[in-house]
Amino acid sequence: MPLTALAGTGLGLAVAPLTAAAMQGAADGEQGAASGINNAVARVAGLVAVAVLGRVAALSYGDAAPGFGVPGDGPAHLAATGTAFGTIALSASLSAALAAALALCVTRAVR
Repeated sequence: MPLTALAGTGLGLAVAPLTAAAMQGAADGEQGAASGINNAVARVAGLVAVAVLGRVAALSYGDAAPGFGVPGDGPAHLAATGTAFGTIALSASLSAALAAALALCVTRAVR
């Protein structure tokens, strides 16, 4: 629960400024198109991230029985699930840090 609350807080702090920046960068009369493009790109990026992170989880799971995505409660399965989750968390964190660094490198005057 605490990590989910932290993720929600992070999204709340990131999404509003990103949307505001996209709207401020749009010319008068084009805010609707900018909003639509912003939302479409966000949805596609989310879908791609889920697909990629799912593959990362499957690869980092390893050969533990009963297999990735199959219910189980043995020690090998629990350890492999923990490893897969840790790899996903690290991958997502590094991706977010890279995105933040790239955003800081791109400067553009806001009207």
